[in-house]
Amino acid sequence: MYKLSTDSKLFFTILTTLVFPILLGLWLQSYGNFRFVSLPFHSFLEATGAISALTMALIVFVMHYHTLIVTAYHRASIALISMGVFDAFHSMVYPGELFVWLHSMAVFSGGILFGTVWFNDFRVSKRKYTIVPTLFLTITVITSLISIIFPQFVPQMLTKEGAFTNFANFLNLVGGVMFVIASFYYIKKYLETHNRDDLLFTGHTLLFGTAGILFFFSNLWDAQWWLWHILRFFAYMIALYFMVKLFHETLMEIYSVKNEYEHMNNALANKLQSLEEYKKAYDEISIISVGDLKGNIKYVNANMLKTTGYTKDELVGMPHSLLRDKETPKELFIDMWNTIKSGDVWYGMLKNRKKSGEAFYINLTIIPLHDSNGKIIEYLGVRTDITELIKSKKELKKQFNTDILTSLFNRSRLLEDMLKIEKPVIAAINLNGFKTYNDFFGSSFGDEIIIKVGDIILEKLHPLGYSIYRNHADEFIVMKNYSEISRQKYIDEISTFVKYINNKKVTIDDEDVDLSASCGISFGYADVLHVDLALKEAKKSKSNYIVYNELLTTTDEYMNNIKYSKILKKAIDSEKVIAQYQPIYNLHTKSIEKYETLIRILDEDDKIIYPNNFLDISKQTRLYHELTKRVIKKGISIASSSSFEISINITADDILDYETAEFIINTIKGINFANRVVFELVESEGIENFSRVKEFISTIKSYGCKIAIDDFGTGYSNFDYLIKLEADYIKIDGSLIKNIDNDKSHYAVVETIAEFARKNSLKTIAEFVHSKEVLDKLYELNIDYAQGFFIGKPSKEVKS
Repeated sequence: MYKLSTDSKLFFTILTTLVFPILLGLWLQSYGNFRFVSLPFHSFLEATGAISALTMALIVFVMHYHTLIVTAYHRASIALISMGVFDAFHSMVYPGELFVWLHSMAVFSGGILFGTVWFNDFRVSKRKYTIVPTLFLTITVITSLISIIFPQFVPQMLTKEGAFTNFANFLNLVGGVMFVIASFYYIKKYLETHNRDDLLFTGHTLLFGTAGILFFFSNLWDAQWWLWHILRFFAYMIALYFMVKLFHETLMEIYSVKNEYEHMNNALANKLQSLEEYKKAYDEISIISVGDLKGNIKYVNANMLKTTGYTKDELVGMPHSLLRDKETPKELFIDMWNTIKSGDVWYGMLKNRKKSGEAFYINLTIIPLHDSNGKIIEYLGVRTDITELIKSKKELKKQFNTDILTSLFNRSRLLEDMLKIEKPVIAAINLNGFKTYNDFFGSSFGDEIIIKVGDIILEKLHPLGYSIYRNHADEFIVMKNYSEISRQKYIDEISTFVKYINNKKVTIDDEDVDLSASCGISFGYADVLHVDLALKEAKKSKSNYIVYNELLTTTDEYMNNIKYSKILKKAIDSEKVIAQYQPIYNLHTKSIEKYETLIRILDEDDKIIYPNNFLDISKQTRLYHELTKRVIKKGISIASSSSFEISINITADDILDYETAEFIINTIKGINFANRVVFELVESEGIENFSRVKEFISTIKSYGCKIAIDDFGTGYSNFDYLIKLEADYIKIDGSLIKNIDNDKSHYAVVETIAEFARKNSLKTIAEFVHSKEVLDKLYELNIDYAQGFFIGKPSKEVKS
């Protein structure tokens, strides 16, 4: 079928609504000499058109109320309101001056107002949107009523002969021309958009324009007069068609939207159900809280309560910092707040504390939640408990490379960093007389000295580019890259600092402490043996510092260290690390019930080398923790195949080293003979970072293992520690036992320890029992167990 083009449709519209009606009107003026008088038919045409106009105008304003924008359709609707009112009253009056006046006012006002379609669209308030059509409706109604009530004021619209006056023709002609001008707007829009509605309004305005122009050529009730009435009727019908079309499209749109909403509601209901299931599942696996803009808790899920041990009432309204662990750096929380306040999501790992004080680790995601305006209203925190993962993942080892007491890098980190530098330059700074303060005032006092000295070193040397470590006890190491500093400058910086320390006084618990330090310096050696040798020489000669030189390597001690360092490495590489087992005798049952695992190494000739030759050296290298793992494996193996309790020595360094602690826990986890495994904590080395040590001990005791405190009576002996660590045994140091038969002071100390142990349900084990006389004294003191050469020497096997 032939399809009209856009231009053809426009041409056809202009032809049928303007050209053809005008030609028909002119033809009727010459050849249509007949009159048809019918007031009812006339009233029908005008009333029908008026009702269509008013209805359409009302629909346009109502349907577009939500936009509050006055468009060309709104301005056309205002014109139709004016025409509709005038034509409605026109249809109700008898022919005459008033009859023609109301019709002419409809054409004139309609044409003028339709001409405003050329104005730009503009936004109005809700009040103005309602007032404008109401105002025009009111004005036209009042004008019509005044004209009807006071007809004497109506201008002359008919001549004595019954023809229209010039004024009547003027009003209609002006109105008609304005309609034609308005049609140009719709023609322009149609050519731009090809919208069918613009084509309809083109025909609509041209019909009204043609009717206004033909008025000039007509007389009341003649053929031309009826022609332009019919044209106006068709123009109104176009408006009615537009109204019906618009109404139909709106209904279809509403129906479509209704179906879409129903579909969306169904989909939403399904999604809500899915979300509810997701939330339920998420609540099962995640620890969730919601915080306000200040970080105070607004909501917590059941998992949060279960994990932390708090009740809902105890958490809601409290700051999230309630859960914070003091070890977490403040910088982390500053970064967290800066991130979420800017609207970004923050991810990180945190260490928290439960209500009980127990630590737990989480992966935390904090998501800022926004309102419809994009403003942050609250923060959603989603956590995953990774406590077990922390204990099992090597990559998290770096979390344990910091000395908790001082917050400096620890020995493990030092040994790692030294391998990364080809020629490190290091200095070991050791406090003089530290043990005196520690023994006299207690370990807590000593810890405060360590902390303050660490702060001083950090304050003075870190700005100069030094990496700072706490090596062990009261010894610190500072390191730089040799290629970044001259030898003399390094010596000058370190010597200046040592002089500063030696003139420094700190106050702890109202006690003034005069600091004193010695220092060893080593250039270009990637181990601590050389700096340790220099430090010992500085202490021996009472110098502020000694720089390592090759002359020091000629000392017997140095040569001995080098010798056993090589033997130790070869022993580990060739599986020549062995264990011997020394029996422990029950003084009450008079039988062997336990064995202690003792580490040994073999040289190239399989000759046994004892720990006093290599243990300290191993701690200056990365081999120490490897020795610990080997002896633990051997001890556990013996415990699995015998009925005796097997003791294994560990130190605080083992516990604080992540890999070693993880190895111990993973080794004992799940074994069914853990009650026969005793870990002896070497107390003489000092129990530092007490909270971490206690946490570790609680963990291994939960698997059934027992704890013994070794070498008690020397070093940092502390009765309070025994209670807090929940020890099962006290091993009284051999230095107190070996002369107990003839040293009254030692006897008194052991008697005090034994009495304390009985009152606190602790078992006592005496070491270095080398004679019957010593053993008799132990019976006398009611000691529980004895160990020493008189009981039995270490051997490769456990004898039943």
